[in-house]
Amino acid sequence: MKIVTDRLNEQEIAIIQDIALEANIVLAASEEDLLREIEYAEVILGPKLAPAQLAHAKQVKWIQVAGVGIDRMISPELVASDIVLTNSKGKTSVNIAEHAFALLLALSRKIPYALRWQQKNGHREGEKPKPQILELAGETLGLIGLGNVGREIAKRAHGFSMNVLAVDSSQGDKPDTVTRVLGSDGLHAMLAQCDFVIVCCPLTPETNRLLGFAEFQLMKKSAFLINVARGKIVDQTALTEALQNGAIAGAGLDVTFPEPLPPDHPLWAMDNVILTPHWAGTSPKSWDRVFPLFCENLRRYLAGEPLLNVVDKARGY
Repeated sequence: MKIVTDRLNEQEIAIIQDIALEANIVLAASEEDLLREIEYAEVILGPKLAPAQLAHAKQVKWIQVAGVGIDRMISPELVASDIVLTNSKGKTSVNIAEHAFALLLALSRKIPYALRWQQKNGHREGEKPKPQILELAGETLGLIGLGNVGREIAKRAHGFSMNVLAVDSSQGDKPDTVTRVLGSDGLHAMLAQCDFVIVCCPLTPETNRLLGFAEFQLMKKSAFLINVARGKIVDQTALTEALQNGAIAGAGLDVTFPEPLPPDHPLWAMDNVILTPHWAGTSPKSWDRVFPLFCENLRRYLAGEPLLNVVDKARGY
């Protein structure tokens, strides 16, 4: 069995070989190496391959990705294939939730204004900014998506004494940290009540451009939007117009479409917008959670048992 990966140290390779004694583990250091090596790979660990790249994998049976979102991988060919796709759902939730809350706090406490004041040497008289600082306690947070990331965000919001609402297509069990969970048809009702809205759902055909002109008109003029999911979930033209016209107060965006934005895009220069370069899922601790998941799935794969975190390729998550 050939396992191709773009990451692994010597200790991790030894652990895998203890599980799969006959495994040929190949570390692909470049994209060229990856495309060459995956041609005869049975298992791929790590990279999210685009359809054109995946076409090189003639014999692959199982792909374990190191992240959660797999929208860039999905194609009709992959959906129709027998390839098993597993993700790392639940293993990057903490760091994404922390990043979402960092954006929320920075927007509410007007940290960008303070940084600009600092950079201009704020000791000079008359330059102290006076933006409206917000207190989170008692404010209403709306979560679009109540999966692992949404639940981690809800824990943090509950700790700040916020009222938490959520919309989720599955409408599963309601955690104690959430006041109310609505179905997808409750999105508009939720938006009208929220002081902050965080997008943390997967990108699917149903969520593509889920937030557009109509949705921003429903939000409070004092409300903020935060997106730590996928840029395509938000109609960026509608968002830009809403920010320019004061339909909403501001936005914190870890994701955009395209990424990065063109140099002349208006969002770069807006005082009420924070842009981070799609690093919400980045953490030095993530791989320490992902690697044991792969090892358990490898054991299951060899034993013919069901794998963990299997993605429904047709649904996209």
